[in-house]
Amino acid sequence: MIEPLLPEAGNPFAIFSASGRQLLWFAILVPIALLVVWYARREFRRNRGDTSLRPAGRLFLRSSPRVREQAWRAQIARLEARPPTAIAAATRAPVRVVGLLRSASGNLGGPQGNECVWRNRAGARPQSAVGAELVILADETGRVGIEGIEAAFVIAPAEHHSHHHENVSLYLGDRVEVFGEFDPEPATGENEKATSAELVYGTLGARGPLEIRLVERAASGVPCEPTPS
Repeated sequence: MIEPLLPEAGNPFAIFSASGRQLLWFAILVPIALLVVWYARREFRRNRGDTSLRPAGRLFLRSSPRVREQAWRAQIARLEARPPTAIAAATRAPVRVVGLLRSASGNLGGPQGNECVWRNRAGARPQSAVGAELVILADETGRVGIEGIEAAFVIAPAEHHSHHHENVSLYLGDRVEVFGEFDPEPATGENEKATSAELVYGTLGARGPLEIRLVERAASGVPCEPTPS
């Protein structure tokens, strides 16, 4: 039988000296435990407040593309309400640029000077489009590179190739209207004597959506032959 530990006569602190090591650990661990509980409660309250400001997880994921599309349509409407941006004066922001498709890093065939630089089946998904890696758009003030044109949303007339075959295409020489995020870069030209109108001032399409609308097509433009799938 274990007898209770009683203080010695005349020494009321004897019980503490007998269990000093245990009391030392107790004095160290209790403040740590209280600190952990306090921090956990604070994080829980903060996260609960942030969550109340967000839609539910699955609902947010389902609605996010639609919300982004609505925001982009609203941005296009604002750009349409004011004159197009001159390429040489463009800054890092969404812009509407009007110009001619001048050159490209590659093409999908066609007569010289009117090569096809973007094509998709009429009514097909955007993911099935093909295009040049880089297309140069020019206006009276300068030039801009269009990157990732194959992912662009293109508005242009359908072209008949056969009774069951229609394409939508863009060609060098087309006058187009481009909506996209402009990324400025140090102006560069093909040679040191290039004029300001021959300089490339930045790129479109590297970030965010890209929309291209055909404004005018040169009379010499002819449909490019579809390449085999």
